[in-house]
Amino acid sequence: MGRWKPVLEKHRMAHRHLISRARRHVKHGYRKFLQDNNVDDANVIFDIGANIGVVAITFATYVPYAKVYAFEPVEDNYSFLCKNIHNNPKVTDRIEPFNVGFWSEEKELPIGFPVHRDDTDNTGLYSVFGFKQQTKAKFITMDSWCAAHNVYPDFIKIDAEGSEREILVGGQKALDHARHITYEVNLDYLKQIEGIEDILKSKGFREIPEMKLKSDVFWSKV
Repeated sequence: MGRWKPVLEKHRMAHRHLISRARRHVKHGYRKFLQDNNVDDANVIFDIGANIGVVAITFATYVPYAKVYAFEPVEDNYSFLCKNIHNNPKVTDRIEPFNVGFWSEEKELPIGFPVHRDDTDNTGLYSVFGFKQQTKAKFITMDSWCAAHNVYPDFIKIDAEGSEREILVGGQKALDHARHITYEVNLDYLKQIEGIEDILKSKGFREIPEMKLKSDVFWSKV
């Protein structure tokens, strides 16, 4: 497994340093935490803001007993996500993609790039708070999706460029079920994620400081 490399369509977000980062986070971070704490409770993983699938494929590879649900609202990203899942047959049956985003209510929202960024080939920058090259995307609440599919997460990963708090506001029942959550603290969106720590504490989560990986923080009920 040490020489593992996913088969990905040519894309800016398929750069080897992003693959290496995903592998480091999942294999040496999250999976190690689960093993060290003797917990085997990450059977259902939500990858919210899945982009083109690098993290989803990494989760499915290194947490082989888990089912990964990958949510991506941007249509072009979703197209690459589906292709990349198909290109990795060893994990294809354990990743299910959905062309939808999560929010605090159901609505269609414009989503675009930050006005101060020119690297618009970096499709991980898409944000509800971005106003450059906007496109429309469908958003629903996490709880409504869970109820409709009768699926609730054990492990939640969010990379949503400032939408994290709104996502959790719409996922109260999902948070009751979840045991672990990781999200990015993006310095460009500190105002938008105010209050997220209070939401997690109210649901029994505590931050695990030693699990902080660059800008990604990790909370757990363990």
